[in-house]
Amino acid sequence: MFEPSALGIPAHLSLSEHLQHVTQTLAATTVQEDVLRTVLTAAVSALKATAGVVLLLDAAGDTLVVAGAQSAQEPGIWQDSSVDSGVPAGDALAQRQPLFFEHPGALAAAYPDLEAASGAAAPAACAVLPMVLDGQPLGSILLDFDHAHEFTAAEQRFLQIVAAQCSVALGRSTVLTQLQQQILANGALNAFTRFTQAAADTTEFTVLVSQAVEVLRATIGDVSVAYYELHQGTWQARALSDDLSPEHLKLISAGFPENTPRFANAVRAGQLQFVSGWRPVEAGFPEEPRYGALASYPYLPESSFPRLLSVGAKNKVSWSDQEQAIVRAVGRTLGLALERALQTQELQEERAGLDAFVAFAEAAGTKTDTLALIRQASTVLRATLEQVSVAYYELEDGLWKARVWTDDVPADVVRDIQAGIPQDAPNFLEAAQSDSAVFVDGWKAEENHVSSATVYGAVALVHIGTGERPRLFTLGTVHARAWTARERASVRAVGRSLTLALERADLSAQLERRTRQIEESARAQEAFVAFTEAVGSETDVLTLARQAIQVMQAQLPEVGVAYYQLEDQVWKGAVWSDDVPPEVADQLRLGVPADSPNFSHAVRTGAALFANRWDAHADQLAQATMYGAAAFVPLIVDGQAHAMFAVGKRTGTLWTVREQGIIRALGRSLGLALERTEYARQLEVQKAVVDSRNQALEAFAQLTRDIANETDRYALIQRTQELVLSLLSPGYALYWERAGDRWQLKSQVGDIGHPALQRLVDEEGLPFEAPTLHFTWTTGRPLYQDQYAQGADTPADLIRHVHAAASLRLNVHGVPVGMLAIGLFDQRRWNSADRAVLETTISSLGLALERAQGLAELAKRTTELEQSNQDLSAANEELEAFTYSASHDLRTPVRHVMGFAELALKALQKGQYDKVAQHLEVVKQAAGRMTSLIDGMLVLSRSGRQELNVQWTDLNALVTQAQRDVAAEFSNQPVQWHIEPLPRIQGDPLLLQQVLTNLLSNAVKYSAKRDVSDIRVWAEERPAEWAIHVQDNGVGFDARYARKLFGIFQRLHHERDFRGTGVGLATVRRIVLKHGGRVSAESHVNSGATFSFTLPKSG
Repeated sequence: MFEPSALGIPAHLSLSEHLQHVTQTLAATTVQEDVLRTVLTAAVSALKATAGVVLLLDAAGDTLVVAGAQSAQEPGIWQDSSVDSGVPAGDALAQRQPLFFEHPGALAAAYPDLEAASGAAAPAACAVLPMVLDGQPLGSILLDFDHAHEFTAAEQRFLQIVAAQCSVALGRSTVLTQLQQQILANGALNAFTRFTQAAADTTEFTVLVSQAVEVLRATIGDVSVAYYELHQGTWQARALSDDLSPEHLKLISAGFPENTPRFANAVRAGQLQFVSGWRPVEAGFPEEPRYGALASYPYLPESSFPRLLSVGAKNKVSWSDQEQAIVRAVGRTLGLALERALQTQELQEERAGLDAFVAFAEAAGTKTDTLALIRQASTVLRATLEQVSVAYYELEDGLWKARVWTDDVPADVVRDIQAGIPQDAPNFLEAAQSDSAVFVDGWKAEENHVSSATVYGAVALVHIGTGERPRLFTLGTVHARAWTARERASVRAVGRSLTLALERADLSAQLERRTRQIEESARAQEAFVAFTEAVGSETDVLTLARQAIQVMQAQLPEVGVAYYQLEDQVWKGAVWSDDVPPEVADQLRLGVPADSPNFSHAVRTGAALFANRWDAHADQLAQATMYGAAAFVPLIVDGQAHAMFAVGKRTGTLWTVREQGIIRALGRSLGLALERTEYARQLEVQKAVVDSRNQALEAFAQLTRDIANETDRYALIQRTQELVLSLLSPGYALYWERAGDRWQLKSQVGDIGHPALQRLVDEEGLPFEAPTLHFTWTTGRPLYQDQYAQGADTPADLIRHVHAAASLRLNVHGVPVGMLAIGLFDQRRWNSADRAVLETTISSLGLALERAQGLAELAKRTTELEQSNQDLSAANEELEAFTYSASHDLRTPVRHVMGFAELALKALQKGQYDKVAQHLEVVKQAAGRMTSLIDGMLVLSRSGRQELNVQWTDLNALVTQAQRDVAAEFSNQPVQWHIEPLPRIQGDPLLLQQVLTNLLSNAVKYSAKRDVSDIRVWAEERPAEWAIHVQDNGVGFDARYARKLFGIFQRLHHERDFRGTGVGLATVRRIVLKHGGRVSAESHVNSGATFSFTLPKSG
């Protein structure tokens, strides 16, 4: 608790010097904490103790409490304990004698339960010194040593003197404290007297609250006090004691939500609440161990908002009965004063409101003009209240826009309120939804989107619920941040009076408008008849406009008239009256921007706009200043403003009711005529669309006839691209198909217009997310761009020559297959006819592709039928060969068996046993021959019946395996292999292995009479097939008999020269035919042979 060097005692002092230093320091010390620090520091320093502790008796006199300590570590063995619990400090105090424990274990031996009770180890040595004053025990001083220490007589005497001096100093401190408490009690009594007198005399509640805080601080002592008021859902502090920390002040100043537990509980209870063991952190305050008890006194007046007095006690966890009585008395007195103050305030409000009401009623008189009434209300309030500014707002397009304001409003605020405040600005929104005035104390300008208005401390807003649009009457005060009761009453009274006056004005205005409408209706009928007679059945827009201008000038000779058309966001004059000056006519030709104030306002409202005191410069018609008033009539067709009928008045600055009626009537008539003209134009456009559609259908029908037998998809698409471009301006047509995450160009017609762009689309294509293609691909809706979004799909510098674009999705059998994109080098507005042509064409292309797909399927089936016929023909050939063989090749060994068996039988009968053996050997050979022929026939039969297992097959691997098989079969024959790279094809790997093994085996067998067999294998790529060749350097054959090679049992060499059954090449032919290929052979006698077979690329 105390630092060892807190007193700065010099090192190496003697005991007497330490005692002198302690005596001098205690003489000047009156605070208990300083006394304990002085004594412990001197004792620990003089005896070089490890630690020192002071235990003092509590107020009840039955518990020793740790009051001070000094050590490098907090001593753990000396803790709060009962005097009667048998501890050294209590025993020394009871015996009035010091206790000394000089050796390790001595303390534990005297008090065996001490370590277990404290949970800490006993010191090696210890001194316990009782403190007694005037026979009354005060406590004990304890010194700990971490080593054995024998206390000399001088040390014991020194410690007893220090203990005695500490007792005297503590007694003196207690007396001084009691004296101060008496002084404070007298001050508290005086403060309570002043508070009671103020409660009886004053009605200023904030003054009473401040005095209540003073009384509570003076009577109870160490407490913090706060007074709160509930405003707009937040408990806001209005008075605070001056002892709060900056952290607490910041938190309290921000306010607390209405549902904060300690506030909500007090309001719900409706009476004073005392909370013991209060935890500030649980109530939303920073951790503050000093506060342990809380009192909350709620005030809930019926005619005003809730209030609450909060008292927090420091360094205690409960309230005494006396303290509760003080809080209750002060709170009750404050409550009575609050009721009296509120009653006084209500009387003042009623009087102030009555005065303001009378003043406004007398000043307003019979006025019916809205702005005049607003100005009058502003004048009355400024005369009644001090330093207030007034502004009147109307809601327009989601903004509160100021229409009237007093001349003391700063210029930057005027600029902001003219521009408009958002409709949902918090205080404005609250006022618009309220039936009574809204008063905002401590107004926050930034939160209401008018940061320039921070000069105002408080604001009042009155909602005026009459009229066609919401209105607000607002006041701001500069000199204060809160409205007084009198000021609120005045604002409410004038607000009610203003609302009544404006209701009267609105009724008067409605009556006037109704009268004007009747008059306008009569004049409108006259103007409509005149214009109808002039228009007749005319359908030309400009002719209609000229006739309308003539009618207008016949009705109003003093006006100039112009008819505008909207072109690229510019209103350009198309027709105007003859009296328009040349310089004005030049401006009409150049045009007026679409966002010019009066033009845009008329378009936005869709109704005639009459601009009195017209500002020609604002509408960028600086040469037209001779017109003092202007009218703008938007001509609406199909919900869009297609034209503007403008009238300028040269002889005045205001439009009369009659003039407005004529202009409106003629504008409506011209609008109807334009609608009729537009409908006629639309009929013409529809006719053009039908004609264009028919034209496209006829062209595509002709195209279909021209390519009736075409089945190539891209040929059909290219012809369609050519057809589309022939109907459009210069450009190009690209056909794309998706390939993963990119678009791949499949067909192009027309030069794309930029070499780098051509390379880009050829080599890279476009990303799948390219907007022009992606939108139509995903939605199915064609995309037409009158102004192509350059740079959206490709770098902008490559595509600047393209100005219009269109993209359409191609569907076949309802499935998207590709995108047709068209780019045009000229400006073009895609009209209905263009769209009809393109959409009809792409639809017809889809149908044509479906037909082509059907033709392709038919062709495929035809090919399959031809293949089947070919297989049948081959089977018939093999059947004929088999029939021949059965009658010739198979009979030969049978005849051998029968003939030589008969000879063997005869030789046996004659006893010619050597001939019997010879004849039987021939029979055996013939039977073996018969077995080989039958095995060959079975192999050939199986190869014909086996189903194909088509898959991608590497011929290189098959050749490698065939080489190994041949090497095993002809192990004694040297072979020189020349194998070139072979392709991967689609086929049955097991059957093709049989083909290659047979061909390589034949090649080695028929070249076995050479010293080295030279075998070459290579592949030849053809447009639709692969050709595989196997060449040897063998005996060859007569080319005239090549066709016989692939027949069953067909041989061109004698069996005694080359063994074999004559089935191998027949099997090769059967397998190749099943794959859709062909076999062939080329040779010359003694010049080797080349055997070839083909396989289709498509499998």
